[in-house]
Amino acid sequence: MTNSTVTKEEKRRTDLAAPVAGVFYLAVAGLFVAGTVQGHPVGDPMIVAGVVLVLMGLLGIVRAVLKARRRDRS
Repeated sequence: MTNSTVTKEEKRRTDLAAPVAGVFYLAVAGLFVAGTVQGHPVGDPMIVAGVVLVLMGLLGIVRAVLKARRRDRS
């Protein structure tokens, strides 16, 4: 086994989908905690869950499209 230098093309690109999803989930959870502490509900949990699912689906689609574009370039 030999050590070889890694060219710029072989380096892995950073995937920002996971941190974006994590920040989004933390923001939604923070809103619910803040609403509970203050005694004012944020909104209907079913509506919030629907919005979360739609946004996470859109994030997944964008991630897949970007990954396919990167693959086509190489």
